Amino acid sequence: MKIELTDTEFLLATQVGMMRYTMNRAAGIENKTYVSKDRQMRLETIGVMAEMAFCKWANLYCNLDVRPQAGTSDLIYQGWKCDIKSTEIIDGQLIVPNWKKKGASDVYILGITQGLSVDFVGFATEDDIINPDKVKDLGYGPTYCMTQDQLIKFKEDAVQVA
Repeated sequence: MKIELTDTEFLLATQVGMMRYTMNRAAGIENKTYVSKDRQMRLETIGVMAEMAFCKWANLYCNLDVRPQAGTSDLIYQGWKCDIKSTEIIDGQLIVPNWKKKGASDVYILGITQGLSVDFVGFATEDDIINPDKVKDLGYGPTYCMTQDQLIKFKEDAVQVA
């Protein structure tokens, strides 16, 4: 399920991503990402892009808050608390930090961001991914991971996540 953002949506995602990154650091919220420090702001931007793209597809208003926050869900879709994850790596994995607790989100969704498009390649329920069998170390410490072939696929005309 590929969603295209406009140039304006991309600029907005970039601004919101930079502001979220700055606000969280100013509030002392540690950036617990699994990328190098020089890529962390870019990760914020593609994260906002993925949230915006999913909301665009689902006809939801995207939460553009820039207040300090950590460990929250990104949106509610049809009663499901959804955490949108993103990467620019074509064969990237769904990665959920190992400090996430059950109950934080019901569904974790993976979007692959390339240019102005986000391709939602699948999702996992919290029981599927927040599981000791899914812990791996990809070079930045232990984290929950699932490869794309392990994810539940979206139907192009899907009307619900699970």
